[in-house]
Amino acid sequence: MNIRFFLLSRVVPMALAALPSVGCSSEAQNDALEDLSSPLMGAPEDTSHAFAVGVCQGALNTDPAKGPVGTCRSGTAKCSGTLIAPNLVLTARHCVAGADYGPNAATNPCDATFNTNVLAPGGTRITTSPSVYVGTPKWYDVAEVLVPSAASYCAADVALLVLQSNVPHREARPAEVDVARDLARRPVSEVAIVGRGGIDQTFELDANGDWTGNTTVDRGDLLRRLAEHVPFLCASNGPSLCTVVDHEVPTTHVYQLPVEQFLVGGPAGVSGDSNAKMFDQRTFTKPHRPTVLGVASWNFIGPDGKPSPNSGVQRLDVHQAFLREGAEKAAKSGHYELPEWAEHCGRGDRRVFGGHR
Repeated sequence: MNIRFFLLSRVVPMALAALPSVGCSSEAQNDALEDLSSPLMGAPEDTSHAFAVGVCQGALNTDPAKGPVGTCRSGTAKCSGTLIAPNLVLTARHCVAGADYGPNAATNPCDATFNTNVLAPGGTRITTSPSVYVGTPKWYDVAEVLVPSAASYCAADVALLVLQSNVPHREARPAEVDVARDLARRPVSEVAIVGRGGIDQTFELDANGDWTGNTTVDRGDLLRRLAEHVPFLCASNGPSLCTVVDHEVPTTHVYQLPVEQFLVGGPAGVSGDSNAKMFDQRTFTKPHRPTVLGVASWNFIGPDGKPSPNSGVQRLDVHQAFLREGAEKAAKSGHYELPEWAEHCGRGDRRVFGGHR
């Protein structure tokens, strides 16, 4: 069986279902998860966009022999997130929740259903610091994880993290969210990708092109990275769906993306970091504010064992009701004005929750 897809930051559970030779203890899964934080390869370090936060699920390190105390190390799940309100982070659901994988999950990224299990015990937290892995990250604990009512992997790979406290504006200015843009009708030409990941990753393949379960990662301290001018390839509202053709295997595979996802990549693309956010490239030119359009969901594995430039991305416009409801809940908790992107009406009818501006 050729394993052609990997779920960003969720490679191990899928591989365990497909490869019985891989160890399946919780410790083995956690160690492998810790090693397989899909990188934003080839992208330079980004020191400007503090809204691109690091997400850590699991207990923080307490052993100096294993790395800096208080960092996100072995036995944890590491991801990227985007601060979209003072106490609200947009992330991928696969970064904070488990999934049950179907018989075709090795070659079809949509053959999976989310469950209510966490990836690692010990709580979930985020940081605006440059890295979750080194230094002295400043953490903000997550009070609640919000997910859509749907459970299909490709239809509902999005989650909101409501923080226990607000991130000060001087520390990180939240990004904008375009919840109304129909990317099938009004596509962008290019996206900017902001995430946190390593600088190189290689999956070991056997003679048949199957992943053996082993991988080599150069984490590069899991710093924030930015890739710009990545081609937007396609999105669809059906019935003619966006088609993905994988020529990199002995038998070519053809897939059709569900309407909930769009495709980025191409020759100028880079491998998507686990839950990296896709922004409208035009908003990265001042005086605009970066506007997020989607969340990275899955990637190809190429014949050389490297992640492919093509990435499936979760659309946000199909989840606008969920995102707006989550924003209202967070605003009530954080006592601030509802972000303009979350409003159902014009600027003249803005609501303030909790009596504080």
